[in-house]
Amino acid sequence: MKDKKKTNEPKLPVGGVISSKDPKEVPLPTAKRLMLEDVLTKGDPRQIYINLKPIGQGAVGQIFSAKHSKSNEKVAIKEMSVKSAIKESLIAEMTIMKGAKHKNIVAFYGAYQVESKIWVVMELMDSGCLTEILDEFDTLKMSETQMGRVCYDVIGALQHMHKMHCIHRDIKSDNILLNCKGYIKLADFGFSCQLTKEKALRTSVIGTPYWMPPEIIGGLEYGTKVDIWSLGIMLIEMAEGEPPYMDYPPLRALYMISTKGIPPFREKNKWSEELVDFRNKCLMVEQDKRPSGEELLEHPFIHKACDRQDIIRLLQEAQKARENRSSTETEESD
Repeated sequence: MKDKKKTNEPKLPVGGVISSKDPKEVPLPTAKRLMLEDVLTKGDPRQIYINLKPIGQGAVGQIFSAKHSKSNEKVAIKEMSVKSAIKESLIAEMTIMKGAKHKNIVAFYGAYQVESKIWVVMELMDSGCLTEILDEFDTLKMSETQMGRVCYDVIGALQHMHKMHCIHRDIKSDNILLNCKGYIKLADFGFSCQLTKEKALRTSVIGTPYWMPPEIIGGLEYGTKVDIWSLGIMLIEMAEGEPPYMDYPPLRALYMISTKGIPPFREKNKWSEELVDFRNKCLMVEQDKRPSGEELLEHPFIHKACDRQDIIRLLQEAQKARENRSSTETEESD
């Protein structure tokens, strides 16, 4: 048998090129006014999901873990109050979650009304968020290949959303969830929006200050490229433990981003040319010059991404670092 022809193409992470499995870009949809009833699932979730245990507190309500009464599958439930001030954004969030089906987006299982509350039932990511890894930055640093894997998976989720003309508008480590099998998924669509024929661009000043791009800060028209900027800031988060200007109050940080721009890495010589170039491309001030998710998937930095086993090792190291820190803090308080 003849040897297979060798190529010089860089090896992509396990799973292949995400873009090959994504649907083609759909036409801009027509705006629809949805009612809460349009996005709710019928039935009483209390008869379906049992053993609720609080696991966290979100911006708009408490988060529980629970178990499906028949399949025993574990899920996460976000409980929110139905307030008129957030009703429209809540409907928009659930509509986007319902339509965003992708291996790198936290799965949506349904939304139910329970008395005066809404239960949003989602896939449970049992290893928490990326921020919990970065909290151990003093003793644990992510490798470039691990950062590349996070970016690879997040780009896959964003590429899917952007082809559906949805913008996430809050890409940061808090909204990147992981599980014990090494899967990395995008979550929290509370700031997300759907572009339409009637509104093909947005101008709302929304998001988390330190991750906001200049066009949002300036109230300019913007599209999906705002998520690419925030991805670049999140890469700095992974490399340095926090985003630029974190020591400043939010309003001052916004001023610094819009007038001074994003500073270079603190240790310029520590990082590869591929990582620095990827960061710089994401953080192009002119949004039209930023690459799309599809273009970023071809970047050499992404081709260096590790496999899921290395992410599992990272999670195990983070758990050990947390335990050691907790033990040290206990000894110091005694």
